[in-house]
Amino acid sequence: MKKIIAIGALCLMSSFASHADDKYQHFASVDSPNLSAALCNLQLYNDKISSLVNQPSPTVVDMVKIHELTYTLENALKQISNDLTEITKDLEKVHLASERINADVILTSGEKYLAASNALVSGASCD
Repeated sequence: MKKIIAIGALCLMSSFASHADDKYQHFASVDSPNLSAALCNLQLYNDKISSLVNQPSPTVVDMVKIHELTYTLENALKQISNDLTEITKDLEKVHLASERINADVILTSGEKYLAASNALVSGASCD
């Protein structure tokens, strides 16, 4: 009987533990589905977080707001990181094609590389 009670208690505790994460709600974040959106979100949310971080003594409310803003910033940086990986791959294709004098690859990969890398250096149009 004691074994049955112990097993039941273990099952009950594991059930509570698995539902504990369900009760914890994270803040909503803004998606960054592409490089342009990610750059806009980075710019906008950096401005928001800057005003809070640059205070001499952030309040608890400020710190909670900072926590909330980081979700969107993390999404933006993840998208930018993924896009940088693709930009790097496209540039390497251009590099290798230039060694092989392969105009087709230079043109197609070069266009992709320039479009994405120019978005980085010129910033995004955040209307």
